[in-house]
Amino acid sequence: MHFKQVMQALYYIKPLLNFISVACLGFIVYLFLVSTINMQNAYAMPSLLLAVWSLLMSALIGLYSHKPSTDNVDKGWFARMKSKVGKGLFNMVSLIFALVTFALLYVTIRLLRL
Repeated sequence: MHFKQVMQALYYIKPLLNFISVACLGFIVYLFLVSTINMQNAYAMPSLLLAVWSLLMSALIGLYSHKPSTDNVDKGWFARMKSKVGKGLFNMVSLIFALVTFALLYVTIRLLRL
């Protein structure tokens, strides 16, 4: 099974990931408005990390489920150029997401002191 097919199979959990991120952000707002400082210290950071990770996974699923195809059909020069530009932009965005994922992993490890 190819990576694009796995992402298309996981596409149905994208709304769940978005709901989790909104719920975590709502929980953080609730903590800041109602709870004590000790509860804020205990629950705000894990909620923020869960919200950011779920948004990142939702974005990755959305990006990779719509990956451009690699058809080798005989096309005109403009269609080939457009295809190469699209693939290049997709690769650049994929690289940016990989860097963001590693940065978020580093921040998660530093904040949780693992």
